[in-house]
Amino acid sequence: MKEDEQARANRRFADGVAEYLAEAGMRTVVISPGSRSTPLVLGFASSGNFQLIPVLDERSAAFLALGLARSTERPVGLVCTSGSAVANWFPAVVEAHESRVPLLLMTADRPPELRGCGAGQTIDQERFYGRYTRAFREYPIPGDGEEGKAAWRDFLAEDWAALSGDCPGPVHLNFPFREPLLPPEPESFPTEKRSLAKKESGLGKGGAFVAPELPARWREGARTLLLSGSWLGPGEADWTGWFRDLSVEQGWPLLADALSPLRHQKGSSFRPVAHYDILLRNEEAAKALRPDRIIQLGSLPTSKVLRKCLNEWQTPRLIIDPYSLNPHPDTAPVEWLARPDKTSNEIPLPPPLADSGFGENWVVQDEKVRGFIQAKREESGSFEGALYPLLAEHLPEQSILHIASSTPVRDAEWFWPVNGKHFRIYSSRGANGIDGTLSTAIGEALGEGRPLWLVTGDLALLHDANGILQHQLEGLSLTVLLINNEGGGIFQNLPIARYGETFETFFATPQKIDWSTWAKSFGVAHSLLRDPTELAQAAARPAPEGVRILEWRTDRRQDVEQRRQWLRAFSP
Repeated sequence: MKEDEQARANRRFADGVAEYLAEAGMRTVVISPGSRSTPLVLGFASSGNFQLIPVLDERSAAFLALGLARSTERPVGLVCTSGSAVANWFPAVVEAHESRVPLLLMTADRPPELRGCGAGQTIDQERFYGRYTRAFREYPIPGDGEEGKAAWRDFLAEDWAALSGDCPGPVHLNFPFREPLLPPEPESFPTEKRSLAKKESGLGKGGAFVAPELPARWREGARTLLLSGSWLGPGEADWTGWFRDLSVEQGWPLLADALSPLRHQKGSSFRPVAHYDILLRNEEAAKALRPDRIIQLGSLPTSKVLRKCLNEWQTPRLIIDPYSLNPHPDTAPVEWLARPDKTSNEIPLPPPLADSGFGENWVVQDEKVRGFIQAKREESGSFEGALYPLLAEHLPEQSILHIASSTPVRDAEWFWPVNGKHFRIYSSRGANGIDGTLSTAIGEALGEGRPLWLVTGDLALLHDANGILQHQLEGLSLTVLLINNEGGGIFQNLPIARYGETFETFFATPQKIDWSTWAKSFGVAHSLLRDPTELAQAAARPAPEGVRILEWRTDRRQDVEQRRQWLRAFSP
């Protein structure tokens, strides 16, 4: 094929890919710079149907796309060049797979004749992400026989279905291109900016969850316990609304993770339980509060103590799982309701049962723990666990947060109280890593189109330091509450913490960072909080545009002991 014909074939192909994806419902593509991906970039840039976000670092780009897809509830595209760029997406792909977030991974590649022969920037990209994608396809080289539009449009239809079907997740498309990559004459492209399509699900079947009527044997039993873990995704409001009604009508206690919307709702007849982890640490309480049966919606709460009790109780459990996955890491006997056939608001609620006092006992004990924590807050000093009831009290209603993995998400589960403020809390609990924390939060803030608070430790923020390069993105409002304990505070709880210098060097790994100087180098605002009053005032005020860092310094060694007191000092 002549060079000019190859260039035109590349261009026609890339334009057709962009055209199809726009028709299918994709609205946002995150692009990292590179040469081999030139046709794809030009295809999306000339379309005018996409919001295009350039991100220098592929690792940050993938996590930003993850946050966007999670918050907008629709697939987001990623484009990168060939070679090691592809590997930098891997951590975000793993998280997207585990947390069921649809990402369309579009990698450019060398043609087959340049593979395995020492050609630059070339690695084996075939099925690169293994089992962490819903599908993989290598597309034909433009101009090589199968260029016909009908053929690759059929491929795209199949791949889109895999991306956004019954169990959403990442799909990898590999696009080999021969040179020349583009026509010799430059072209001008639309400059109109596209906004994010907020909460318009691009998922198959409209993104609606469905569920059947509860089996008769699960509609009885006064000592029934309800469990609600982290965010479910599209259809969440219907599902959690039905679960809340079930709790109210039956008087069944509902244990809600800090990441569940149900912890952030309450009323005269709905009183979810927040401090179950603390309650269940007491053997007498765990015995008195033991249920006869359990109904679980989606994933389990984070609490290891709760999961330990489930193993010990061996209580029969019904898991309602819209995605047909397995949120069941313990050995207790379970029954499944997967891929149901009615929308959640059509599920008949069981008739109310005689009140056994079981639900009221859970609520009363939970209120006692809440009172204990409130009293301890006055003497907590800089203890990082005290930040969560403070934020719950002072942040405005319907605030949005991202809680980083490691210690922050655990402290949130332990100490964030029940409230009626309808907060929305994100966290990367698929693979539970600290990878990409800042970039993910930036993506979520852009997708929500509203101010977002990121609560993170210093190591998690440093682990994704390149994410700060996106601080000037239009429409971004992000407050980073930086818990600076100079190291990996979560490891302070491990037996290895007794090993002095070895522990500090290889586990705590403290990084001597002047965060004020670091922020200033990027033109980001930084404030050092000196006491809880300053944090309360910052939480109550409207958040500014851009990114700001509020630094809260704490002592991880003292925090370990104070956290132990908060978790174990209460005895119902």
